[in-house]
Formats: sequence, structure tokens, C-alpha cells
Amino acid sequence: MGPWTGCARDWLLAGGRSQQAAAPPLLPRFRTSGQKVHSAVFRPPAEAGVGAEMLFTGIRLAGGRVAEPEVYPRPDGTVYVCGEGVDPVPSTALPAPGQVPVEAQRVDAIRAQAAAVATCLAQAPLESSAACHLPLTPDGLPALGPVPGCSGAWLATGHSCWGVLNGPATGQLLAEWIATGAPPAGVDLAPFSPARFQ
Repeated sequence: MGPWTGCARDWLLAGGRSQQAAAPPLLPRFRTSGQKVHSAVFRPPAEAGVGAEMLFTGIRLAGGRVAEPEVYPRPDGTVYVCGEGVDPVPSTALPAPGQVPVEAQRVDAIRAQAAAVATCLAQAPLESSAACHLPLTPDGLPALGPVPGCSGAWLATGHSCWGVLNGPATGQLLAEWIATGAPPAGVDLAPFSPARFQ
């Protein structure tokens, strides 16, 4: 559920634990939020000769602020550019998944920043743009493991921008843990335990 994971608290309370009035709140300090990030896909002319190298940049903007657009050339000749994030929003205030609005001025900023490091992107046609919310936890670490006091519920969220990279390993770790009843040997998952939010 990514940044919307915090919204699952009521579902877990209703379906996964006893309804005893004296039961303590479920993970009272666990809140997720989403940091909105925009991206754009451009198609530079073939003669631009875009290489396969990714660019992780730092650009000082007018006024002194630094932006760090990431530029990813793709095999199909397009270039994906990820812009900077904005202040995180609590999960309860996020738009519905799949309905995150794209802000044109942020896409324009991505183009301007990308053009500063790759001039072929200045006038390249925009093929698509998107916006998403990266999942964050209160302490910045992912929450991975069983939810204490809620039988059968597990969390795997809070990877921020590293979810695409760490998602497959996270899935394998949790699948093994759920199937065997114990965390995989040799992997210390204690720092990521959801119990830290009790």
C-alpha cells in the first residue's frame, strides 16, 4: 500500500485482533506519509546520440537552492527524468492511488533542470509525465515484519525512493519469513521491526 499503509490501521483493528475494549492501540506511533515526486519521459532526436549512462546530478538554481534531477536513458530512445520531491503529506490526506494529479509547473521544472545537464532534452518532445507519492515512515527506515498484536498482518513499507531497488529483496525476505515462521538466517531485520512503533 506504499504511503497509504497508515490507512490500514482500522482494517487491522477490525479484522486481525480481538475486539477487547482494554486492548492497547495498534502501533500508536506508526504513521506513513507520502512525498510527492514528479517524473517526465522525453524523446530526444536520434541524432543527439544519447548514451546509456544515468546521471545523478546536483544543480544550483537561481536563489541558491540545489535540485538533484536523476536522468535515465532507456533502450527505446526515451529519457526518463525524475524531479525533486515536495514536503511529505500524511497518508490520510493523500489522493486515492492512481489519482495523483500531475502539476504542469513541476514538469516544466524537470525539463529546465534536465536541459541544464543534457541540452538535447531542452526541446525534446514530452512523451509522458507522472506524479507519485514515495512511502515514508516516521523514522525514515522501512517497516518490515509482523504487526505485533495483530495475527496474520505483516508490513513491508517505507522504502522511499529505494522501493524499486529493494522491493524484490523485501518480498523474498518476507515470503521466507512468513513461510518458515522465522526471519531468514544471517539477516538482521530487527531495526526494521514494526514493533518499534508501539
